[in-house]
Amino acid sequence: MDSLFRTKSNGSKATSVDGVKGYSSLMDIFEYPSQLVFDYMHLVCLEHAPQLIKRWRKAINKQAIQDIDSMLQRIRIPHNMRVVYLDPITVVDQRKVKHARLFVLHVGVPVCVAYLSPLFASHFVVYSLAMKLLHAPDSTEEIIFAKQLINFYCKTAPLVYDLSIELFSLHAHLHLPKQVEVHGALAFTSADTFESCIRFIKKKAHGTGNLASQIAYWIDIQCIMKTSPFVISTSAVINKIHIDHTVVSPYRTILLRLLTVYNQDVRDVVLFKS
Repeated sequence: MDSLFRTKSNGSKATSVDGVKGYSSLMDIFEYPSQLVFDYMHLVCLEHAPQLIKRWRKAINKQAIQDIDSMLQRIRIPHNMRVVYLDPITVVDQRKVKHARLFVLHVGVPVCVAYLSPLFASHFVVYSLAMKLLHAPDSTEEIIFAKQLINFYCKTAPLVYDLSIELFSLHAHLHLPKQVEVHGALAFTSADTFESCIRFIKKKAHGTGNLASQIAYWIDIQCIMKTSPFVISTSAVINKIHIDHTVVSPYRTILLRLLTVYNQDVRDVVLFKS
């Protein structure tokens, strides 16, 4: 019989100390990372990325915030991604996972470089690159490099911001490279993947009766019916534009510089208006 005097500080109803209630008995049953994974969707997209944006807002003026919102709203994304930045960064908590994921993996770096201080921008570049490598690594070398980046990012985070950023959500990033080694890319172990599957299955049922039968029936029908392959149509040069077109004006200088770097003739480059 346990003779330990149980109080709120050492018993089953332990009080929270800075959000931590002590060692979990579940850790005696489950082992990380062989049996458990940190969910990339919640850890990165819903927790850490919004926290970074909130800190950036305090370091820039209102005009910069408006410019960032305008820049994100002007972004043109391939139609199969269906991501539109309508909400301002002042209400970042209201954004969906797809907005944060796209920001971390793709559009966040140019925004930070343009409007944040060199310290904040360079620090986020390290984070973004590490997440891109772990999101879908092509080799073991990329995972090793991502681990080095994550270690540097977490080590320097309190120096870039302050000690209040040293939360468990930051520490958990240190385990992601090992998790990717054991279970594969973050893109395939995220809750995004499973929720997408759930949404797909949910659309197969209508109403509230015989749900399993409905789902099985419509999936069976879908497998039986022969679908014609999708053929990409050839370009009709309808939307072809010249590099001197006004639409290209905001990007012309960058394009010309890149063409020079890669030794490409501007006359060999064909642009199309989306």
